[in-house]
Amino acid sequence: MANSPSSVGFAAPPIRLVLFDLDGTLIDSLPDLRQSLNFVRRLFRLPPLSSGQVQSFVGDGAWRLIERSLPGLSREEQESGYSLFRNHYHDHCADFTTLYPGCRETLQNLRLRGKTLGIITNKPDTMAQRILDSFRVSDLIHILIGGDRAQEKKPSPVPLRQALREAGCLGDEALMVGDSANDIDAARGAAIRSCGVSYGFSLAAASDGSPPDFTVHRLPDLLSLVH
Repeated sequence: MANSPSSVGFAAPPIRLVLFDLDGTLIDSLPDLRQSLNFVRRLFRLPPLSSGQVQSFVGDGAWRLIERSLPGLSREEQESGYSLFRNHYHDHCADFTTLYPGCRETLQNLRLRGKTLGIITNKPDTMAQRILDSFRVSDLIHILIGGDRAQEKKPSPVPLRQALREAGCLGDEALMVGDSANDIDAARGAAIRSCGVSYGFSLAAASDGSPPDFTVHRLPDLLSLVH
């Protein structure tokens, strides 16, 4: 639930646009990310990564994920690994990935309340879309801005500002929900209120350690914040 004094003014103006991070917020994608990364590492005769290692690498897009997963290799080898990873992950991105509990119901309820819903992820657009399609939630999302669409990735506020323009909303009419510093920092840069989730891949706090405006422990808790 809300954990900040700023919640006193949350109802004015009302939230019209709710933006979500994807990995670690709406979906638990670690099993499939680990599978695809270890597929690539096997080809380079490297030992497998643990779930904890993969979790610590996620959040800054596919290229940074590969750089962290293939340290010490040449740029050419990393580029080859990046291509192999994207191809493998595209085909296996929904094998073991799951929606977090209450995700679909929360999105459906927010739509029924007339909210515009968006996803802002550093994951490549085609992968994000494939995952949404596989879980049959694409029709609940109005705006999808992946790592290939915006000129900059989170923690830059650029993709959030793009979502505001597409939704025709002001910053104080939006809320960004995520599990990492990238999400909280991006929200602050775009003058959007932030909501951290406590169950995600990393600590939902700004890069300076300060908390988001709100924190929820379950996705359905959002429904008490966004009326």
